[in-house]
Amino acid sequence: MKDDSKKFFIDRLPQPWVRLMENDHERVKKFQEATGVTVDPEERSVLEENGYLSIPVDQVVTEGNKYRQTRILMVLGKDILVTIERNRLDSLDELNRTLALSPRLTPIELFMQILTILNGAARNTVRRVSMVLDGYSQKVVDVSGGFETHGKLPGVADIADTVVALSEAEELVADIIEGQLSLARAARWIRRMVTDPQMFKRIELLLSDVESLRRFDHFQHEKIRNLEESLMTTLDIKQNQITKIFSVITAVFTPPTMVGAFYGQNFSYMPELTSAGGEWFVIGLTALSTAIPMMYISWKGWMR
Repeated sequence: MKDDSKKFFIDRLPQPWVRLMENDHERVKKFQEATGVTVDPEERSVLEENGYLSIPVDQVVTEGNKYRQTRILMVLGKDILVTIERNRLDSLDELNRTLALSPRLTPIELFMQILTILNGAARNTVRRVSMVLDGYSQKVVDVSGGFETHGKLPGVADIADTVVALSEAEELVADIIEGQLSLARAARWIRRMVTDPQMFKRIELLLSDVESLRRFDHFQHEKIRNLEESLMTTLDIKQNQITKIFSVITAVFTPPTMVGAFYGQNFSYMPELTSAGGEWFVIGLTALSTAIPMMYISWKGWMR
């Protein structure tokens, strides 16, 4: 790094940490000219250039009730740490205020602080997702259990809306898992550069925490899969119920339809026409032809 650029980036700062925004093209260009480091927002690999280590880290950020995946490019040098954020992170704002009152740290110590903060933010995001999934679990129970409070049987549209919401949650959890993998990769790269035993223990602790959170992410992912399978099974059952109802209706009303069709013929002679009880005979025959299939279906338990 040139002396004048090094003075601009380091000497005026309480900590050897420079935060840049990806859309601040002028400052990013100046940084590239000063360090010779290539800044590619879409690059996923870890790069070593001119004595600098560039590590991209993915992160899911929360904006109200919405979630968005973002990326931070962390460039570690011997005397400086530069972070290039796609979207400004509140967690790093808080860390920046805290570091303003702290003793001057080394770039590797700052790197570890940022990874710890990002892991904590990911933990909070997963907890919020877990609470949302608990709500979906209850909704799946309501949909699968028959009638809702307004007395109507939940239909395909109700289940479809829940399936769409679960699909979005599944994609979100997958993004969080990807972020945890990138955090673990960054920590392992830093572990190669650490010689202090205390710092090495901190990195091992961070890796253990990242791994445990990643397992929890996988648990949430499996929970979503189970809910989706439960909904699809419920949808199949409800469709079979609808088919069964129409089949029963057809079976019940086919015999009286045949009776009506028989007596609707224009025969020249029908004894029931001259009989005083002919009408009641036909009515009773129709009722009997309806009752027998109903009794048989009820006995077999096909309407349950």
